[in-house]
Amino acid sequence: MPFHTSAVLIARVRMKKYLAAALFLLAFSLANAEGQATRLVQPKGTANDLKLAELKKKEGLLAKFSGQTWISGTFVVQWPAGASAMAYKTPDYKLIPDSASTSKLPHFIISDPPYKNSYKVKDIDIQNGEEALRLTFSAELAKRILERKTDSIRVTGRFLIESYVVGVECDAPWANANLVKADLPDQLAKVHQKVPEGC
Repeated sequence: MPFHTSAVLIARVRMKKYLAAALFLLAFSLANAEGQATRLVQPKGTANDLKLAELKKKEGLLAKFSGQTWISGTFVVQWPAGASAMAYKTPDYKLIPDSASTSKLPHFIISDPPYKNSYKVKDIDIQNGEEALRLTFSAELAKRILERKTDSIRVTGRFLIESYVVGVECDAPWANANLVKADLPDQLAKVHQKVPEGC
């Protein structure tokens, strides 16, 4: 057999091997992607209150809801790096649900056998922050936080939220909503110099 013919045959065999390996990797990737399942969970506790309005599963997970629901927990207004950090122009407004409310909020579950990750909401970013501040705190406390005379303030009670949105980004859950009403039995708002940061 001529040398050039032998070289061509060897090249063809190698090409077939590379092609077979590439096809195997592609098939494995597709099977892996198909094995992953994403599910939006809406517990019975809010099924009658929050209605799914929009669901996106491409370029990030996101679900928007219409309606309102009551959440028990703690509303925290805090300067991200302390009141003296002038780089931040507005404080953060977060509603931290208690365990019972966390369990009833819509959230995503991603299954990628043998793993199953539940992305329950840890806190809710309040979009109408200054309005929520006026609804939940005295004028004096609201003034103190806005004038940077304290790092944070918080109040615990029941809060009515609407325009609830939940999603997953960078392998972590996130959520936002508007706070439209507060039920504060004791009408107590405690001032804290620093709120412990969560995970």
